Amino acid sequence: MNETISNDKSIRRVFSRIGFALCAMLLIATACQFLWVNIPSYFLGTENWFTTSSWGVWIGSFAPLYLIAIPVGVLILRKLPVANADTQKLTTRQFLTFIPMCICLMYAGNLVGTVLSLILSGGQAQNNLLTYAMDTNPLKILVMVILAPILEELVFRKLLIDRTRQYGEKTAVILSALLFALFHQNLYQFFYAFALGVIFGYIYVRTSKLHYSIILHASINFLGSVIAPWIITKIDIDNLMKLTDATLPKEEMMEIIQSVLPGYMLLMLYSTILVSMSVWGMVLLIVKSKRTQWQEAQSQLQKGTVVKTVYLNVGMIIFITLCTAATIYMLLK
Repeated sequence: MNETISNDKSIRRVFSRIGFALCAMLLIATACQFLWVNIPSYFLGTENWFTTSSWGVWIGSFAPLYLIAIPVGVLILRKLPVANADTQKLTTRQFLTFIPMCICLMYAGNLVGTVLSLILSGGQAQNNLLTYAMDTNPLKILVMVILAPILEELVFRKLLIDRTRQYGEKTAVILSALLFALFHQNLYQFFYAFALGVIFGYIYVRTSKLHYSIILHASINFLGSVIAPWIITKIDIDNLMKLTDATLPKEEMMEIIQSVLPGYMLLMLYSTILVSMSVWGMVLLIVKSKRTQWQEAQSQLQKGTVVKTVYLNVGMIIFITLCTAATIYMLLK
């Protein structure tokens, strides 16, 4: 009996340490971002390169996270014991089936997050991620398509799952997905980040290969932050609005239609492909969810103890509280 209690406490300490590691990442990144904005503003005024230029905003927003906070989190997490696991490979066909599933979850989750954000904020909430997505700064490719997929998958899939899968594969995958979603600190991204996190986590526990989830993560980010904004820039919104004018001369109307038609057709093609992929992805999700199997883990937690052991510890409670508070603040500010 005493040995069981001791084991429970040691397992809770593992999850608490994970919570504290993520708290450290969150607080370090936030503190560095705060200093990046406020120190130059104190000496140079509010209108300065650090806060107003595209380069300054990108560097100040993401360098603290990817170059300082995540390395600190990695150092903390690496000290936890790692569970051994078999490695498997996905065939090209198996891997490709995950792409439509991810697209389906991304757009469905984005829709849920957007609607809830608008409802809870009385229509006042703004998705700050759009500012970065619509920016043409070349750092967008580096951050969104390269650094984010590699470093986020390293932390939330490899480091977390390697250190928690021994307590149950499903527990490890759900935890990594939830922490990944919370770390985004906004309701717009929460639902699709969680859903995609489950897919990425499941692939990782089955294969123990990180490159699969990195490629999927990078592909999704490329679609949402590069391809979609590029297509939007090809649509002349001002000319489209002119077509609502009933008094517009026929000749001018035909000229406007000709000018906006290529962008509009490109948008329709893109939308048709995404809708088709999403429908196919939904079918695959339904079929594959019935075939999903979780292997018994070395120190499998019993169902009745998962919540208490995994989530009701000091580190996790503090991290979840901080992320929830940040999400509410971003929603209402």
